[in-house]
Amino acid sequence: MVVVWPSRGADGVFDSVTLSQRKAPYETMPTPDRNPPFTAKLSLSNTSVRLPPTYFLRVSLTSCILCRSPTSALR
Repeated sequence: MVVVWPSRGADGVFDSVTLSQRKAPYETMPTPDRNPPFTAKLSLSNTSVRLPPTYFLRVSLTSCILCRSPTSALR
């Protein structure tokens, strides 16, 4: 899964975005995934940390356990 949230600077103003790729078995607390099956990157030109925040992600799928081909998960 990909979790994205706005982050506050030292002055308390939202000035950056944190992106974390995580995994969890069943219904447990997700932990960072050190080897995710895809790579998510923020599209900074379309991302805003103003409230309400708006995020745009680009995802590159390299493998998928449940898929026959890497791109079939995107359909």
